Amino acid sequence: MRRRQWVTTAGAVIGALALCQVAAGNQSNGLIDISRDGRWLLVANSDNGSVTVVDLDAQKVVREIPVGDKPEGVTWIGPGPMALVTLFREDAVVFVDTRSGTIVER
Repeated sequence: MRRRQWVTTAGAVIGALALCQVAAGNQSNGLIDISRDGRWLLVANSDNGSVTVVDLDAQKVVREIPVGDKPEGVTWIGPGPMALVTLFREDAVVFVDTRSGTIVER
C-alpha cells in the first residue's frame, strides 16, 4: 500500500513540475504564473475568490489575497510585485500588490 501512495505522490509532483516548466519565464496567462526570476508562483483560486502567492525557494505559501468573484487569469506585471487578475463573474480586472497583499486598483 505504501508503494502505491508513493507512486501517486511522485506522479503528482512530476505533473506539477511539468506544469511549472511550461509556465516558467512569465509566459502563462492562466490560473498560474511564475515570476520572471522564477522565485514566485501566483495561483488563481477560482473556487474561493482569492489569489495565492507562493515563495518557490522556501516552498511555502506567503499570503492569500481576496480579489473577487471567480478569478480566472493571473499574470505578473514585469518583475513584480504587481500582478494582474481577471475576475470572470465580475467582468473586471484587478491590480494587486503581492508584497503588501492589497488591491491597488479595480
